[in-house]
Amino acid sequence: MKKHILYLILLFSFSSFSQKITFEPIVAPIQSFRIKIENKNGILFYQHDKSLNPLNGDYKISIFIKDVNAKDIYIVENGVGKMTLKYDLPYSGYIRTNIVNNGVFIKGYKNGLWKTTYKNKLVKIENWRKGLAIGRYRVYNTKGELLYKTSFGKYGHGQYKDYYYDTGQLKQEGAYENGKKQGEWCDYDKNIITKLLLLLFILNSNSICSQQRNLQLPPISLNSLFLNTEIRNGIEFYSYNYENKKIENNKLYRIYYKTIQKLNHHPNDIIRPTSDFAHGQFTEITSTGYFINNLKNGLWKTTYKNKLVKTENWRKGLAIGRYRVYNTKGELLYKTSFGKYGHGKYKDYYYNTGQLKQEGSYENGKKQGEWCNYDKEGNLIKTTYYDQGIPKTD
Repeated sequence: MKKHILYLILLFSFSSFSQKITFEPIVAPIQSFRIKIENKNGILFYQHDKSLNPLNGDYKISIFIKDVNAKDIYIVENGVGKMTLKYDLPYSGYIRTNIVNNGVFIKGYKNGLWKTTYKNKLVKIENWRKGLAIGRYRVYNTKGELLYKTSFGKYGHGQYKDYYYDTGQLKQEGAYENGKKQGEWCDYDKNIITKLLLLLFILNSNSICSQQRNLQLPPISLNSLFLNTEIRNGIEFYSYNYENKKIENNKLYRIYYKTIQKLNHHPNDIIRPTSDFAHGQFTEITSTGYFINNLKNGLWKTTYKNKLVKTENWRKGLAIGRYRVYNTKGELLYKTSFGKYGHGKYKDYYYNTGQLKQEGSYENGKKQGEWCNYDKEGNLIKTTYYDQGIPKTD
């Protein structure tokens, strides 16, 4: 009898105790470089980099970037010495960004509410349904001030923007349709001239942003004085005329525009006397982008005194898509889109004054008709006529 009573007391105590226990969902911490991402039908699919098992459950992802200063080092593996990239070693080749993403995966796809923190402060709220962007979206700076808000609604339509949370500067923009990225997506450097590109874990995947995946740090520098341009079938073909330096595919280039007024060093130049950058005087204008088969391709950005002043898009040397010009204060001077087929009015400006510098038209991505150049006072100094990109000679 006593045994039965003791048993009932223990059973009642355990039942009461168990009712008071509340278990928090288990949040699995993981580093971003431990995740592999694939693009499946326009939706990002997340999996463990080793096992390739899809992520499932609640995760807290610490975002890392690659250390651009990492070099090849000597290691011993299984008794055999070899050289390896520092990137290949855990942690040592990466730098923590203080950005953390927290949310739930269902069979490899983001689902429900996701929160992003920067230095332990909430900076972004987004919603997903099986990998599709939906619902409310908010971005804040580190002071808690709202930078951007929108809703992608039930069906995932709307304009996306993300920011550098400490400065409030625009970092990325694009559009969603049916919960998937659609059309042109643009990424902006924090300091215009990139010192450290945020290669987030998404770049390890077969991302839509394939051009970003091929970015190299630092960009390969070109002196405009040695950059030759030749018109081939109405398209500008670029080559580089300095020693054995060539323009290659899938490499990021930065053109430094120089004049021959002064043959000496400039504080921004590479100081080696035998370098191609020992020649000319820097105008403080640069253009950064990709070539494919010596033709401009993809997004190109122009800066003046380290400030973004122009963005343009190319497809194998043909002008297409969105085109924007800004002054040095960041104010929009001109915007248009040449569309998918490259039709529209082109204008360029003197970025410090906003004075018109050049205007003309594109047809089928090539210069067409009258193109005019103006000096800083607005006087017409040159007129050129084009026929399908080829300048006419009288």
